Amino acid sequence: MNHANNKIGLQLGFLAGFSAFMVCIWMLPVLLAGFPFVLSGTVLDAKEFTQTGLVGGMMPMATLIMGALSPYVGWENAVGWSGLSAIAMALSLFPLWWSVRSLFDVRTAWFTVVIFSFMPITWIHAVRGGGYAFAFLFLFVAFALFIKLYSTRRMLAICLAGVFYGFTLASHHAFITFLPWLVVAYMWLNRADWKRAVLQAVLFTGISYAALMAP
Repeated sequence: MNHANNKIGLQLGFLAGFSAFMVCIWMLPVLLAGFPFVLSGTVLDAKEFTQTGLVGGMMPMATLIMGALSPYVGWENAVGWSGLSAIAMALSLFPLWWSVRSLFDVRTAWFTVVIFSFMPITWIHAVRGGGYAFAFLFLFVAFALFIKLYSTRRMLAICLAGVFYGFTLASHHAFITFLPWLVVAYMWLNRADWKRAVLQAVLFTGISYAALMAP
């Protein structure tokens, strides 16, 4: 057991180093230019929230998070907002790695993390300062919690996954396209007891909606 824990600890150490490396890689063009080429309008939404108390835009969760962190970044610090976004994207690599490792193996998990990290769309959204980075973080946390708890505490797994998927949607609405596929996949896996699966899918959707509306 200790040997297994040591191996996991070593892997997580490597992952922490890789995540820090990716933040440097993603931020390199921004640092060289002295400013991000594109900065999301979510930064302005967050500024409006801190001034008026009103949550506007299509990414309320990202707006709340950025508003809360604004004293540490500063509204005029465009590079800082890109850096915050890159850190959030780097944090998402941890639940992604853990989820794939749990379903497959360590090698597949590393291949997945490396490919995801160097995908152009990942690189773009890692430094835009918008909601995508937070959405990926919440989405992968939802996956990890569901995988971890499903076999032993199914209802808790469904509820927690619903909460974090709702936070995903509140961070960026584009991930609503995942919902039909998640429901269809769950129904297929539990087709032998489809009536209960329908109720659980409705529960997941309802909790996700509540979490989406919470901000």
